[in-house]
Amino acid sequence: MARTLKKITLLSSTLRIASANSEYQDAEGWDEAQIFLLVTAKAGSPTTLDVKVTYSSDGGTTYAAPKTAAAFTQVTGSTAAECIQLTDMGGGFRVETTMVGGSTGVGWTFEVIAIMKRLN
Repeated sequence: MARTLKKITLLSSTLRIASANSEYQDAEGWDEAQIFLLVTAKAGSPTTLDVKVTYSSDGGTTYAAPKTAAAFTQVTGSTAAECIQLTDMGGGFRVETTMVGGSTGVGWTFEVIAIMKRLN
């Protein structure tokens, strides 16, 4: 069976000192996605970093929690790497991050990428 793959950078690798959201990603025509979180450094003493995926069926106007778990393990340390798989993506999705304790020069360096799969 042939497969089509597409890599999308949802949040590029940079030091983030506040919560951030990725842009809306249209998932129409894709069967599944693997979402990768890679945390490479912690600057200062931020408390927690939470990263989750939310879905939108109206092109990115409103977002809701997914039907299945789509949240990464809470980050408290200097490094982390994790992958979650999405299969029921609705119309599209985005990644949302919530950071507690971030401020000027205090936060995490991380990136989030998606590998979209279409089973032809």
